[in-house]
Amino acid sequence: MKTQNQLLREERINEAIVNDLVEKNLRNKYSQTLKDKYQIERKESKKTSVYSINNVMKYAAVFFVLAGAFIAFQHYSNNDVNTAQAYVQSTSLLGDQSVQRKDDSYNDQLRLNANYGFVNGDYDAAIQNFEKLIFSKSNSEADLFYLGVSYLRAKNQNATKAIELLSGLATSSTYQSEATWFLGLAYVIGGQDAKAASTFENIINTNDTYAKEAKVMLDKLR
Repeated sequence: MKTQNQLLREERINEAIVNDLVEKNLRNKYSQTLKDKYQIERKESKKTSVYSINNVMKYAAVFFVLAGAFIAFQHYSNNDVNTAQAYVQSTSLLGDQSVQRKDDSYNDQLRLNANYGFVNGDYDAAIQNFEKLIFSKSNSEADLFYLGVSYLRAKNQNATKAIELLSGLATSSTYQSEATWFLGLAYVIGGQDAKAASTFENIINTNDTYAKEAKVMLDKLR
């Protein structure tokens, strides 16, 4: 008859065997998962088990190279747009200084409100009032120009509408110089690089006020 100590020893041995079998089973399942899903094969050596991850390393290297190339492409492809956006916001404009308060005129009040919104950076209000002036057909060149710039400076930017307004003013108007410069920026923001380059070249060739800035933008486009 077995003693109590013998029974305890046999129980521990059986438990150890079971645990070893469970561990080996889990290890085999894990190895198979690695092989099936990730092409990582387990290789046995005399001292330890080593996992070959050559394929994983290759895929990782390709991934990082492609990711780096994509990030670089995004940076350089958007560089001209970012510069254009910066110029749109930073180019100094004082608003229409000829605007005077005339409480007896609805259109004059609209113009005053529009100009006030523009000067104070409330471009949505400027757009709303300038558009009412245009709808009433009592707009001036100044109204058209500042509305065009407002479209570019507003939070909900609209390069298409800006181009429609500024292209006419850039041909012949009191605001021809400023309109041509902002038209070039609008082309860049609108993705019309060929027209933007042509506009900036025209500014440079005529030695316009914005020739230096146009040269910067043209270099960004090339």
